[in-house]
Amino acid sequence: MKRSLHTGEWVRRVAGAAVLVSVVAIALGRDTGLLSRLSIGTTSALEQALVEKINAPKPPPPGVEPNARQEDTGLMLTAATPEAAPARTLGTEGGFPSLAGATEWINSPPLTPEGLRGKVVLVDFWTYSCINCLRTLPYVRAWAEKYKDAGLVVIGVHSPEVAFEKRSANVRKATKDLGIGFPVAMDNDFAIWRGFDNQSWPAFYFIDAQGRIRHHQFGENQYGKAEQVIQLLLAEAGQRNVPSGLVVPQGEGTQAAPSLRCRARPMWAPSARRALPRPAAL
Repeated sequence: MKRSLHTGEWVRRVAGAAVLVSVVAIALGRDTGLLSRLSIGTTSALEQALVEKINAPKPPPPGVEPNARQEDTGLMLTAATPEAAPARTLGTEGGFPSLAGATEWINSPPLTPEGLRGKVVLVDFWTYSCINCLRTLPYVRAWAEKYKDAGLVVIGVHSPEVAFEKRSANVRKATKDLGIGFPVAMDNDFAIWRGFDNQSWPAFYFIDAQGRIRHHQFGENQYGKAEQVIQLLLAEAGQRNVPSGLVVPQGEGTQAAPSLRCRARPMWAPSARRALPRPAAL
């Protein structure tokens, strides 16, 4: 046996112990917000913070925006700045899947694709103990408020990763505590998840007024692109007074954006939240 463990190994052990403590607390009926502060998703943040204290990471390469995710989305949009305007090109990824599989609705009666025809819809797959999901909420709430009069409907699809996230009382309390006023569909059986062929938390799907999925995004960041898509789809729907500019919300606590240093190493990746294209095993 080695005489000393690598720094990263010690960090992971400490993070793992924190998660076990939080899970036990939740199982005993403690505050549902506890897991948001010490969740499975947060272990990566905890590890990141501790490792940075010991081994400072390298800064992002010159010319790379700190919070940019390096991937090809296939979306023809310009840089996410207030002056930038999206190119008038978005593909079609399929029709609006059924929402009938929701086991319960919060903040709304049951919604249907047919009833939402004529509206631009943003579907947000999330779960309340996912730190990556929580950090997107300030933007999702801001979009829901900014564009509601222009015809945008935001739907949060709560697809649980672990058993206690299936409890209605827990989800309702988390929804209230997080200040979520838009409709939330509880997707305990992952019927909606499968309908969208979703793969990750968090995930955004953008649906036009004709009921077609026009764009999707996985993970944090890319908020400028997301808002440009909303603006474009609202304009396509014939809305004449679509608000311009980009929101810049300031999240607090678990909803605060990671530091610039953390953004240089994106906290979200398909493996970070254990992407489950077929989550029926839960």
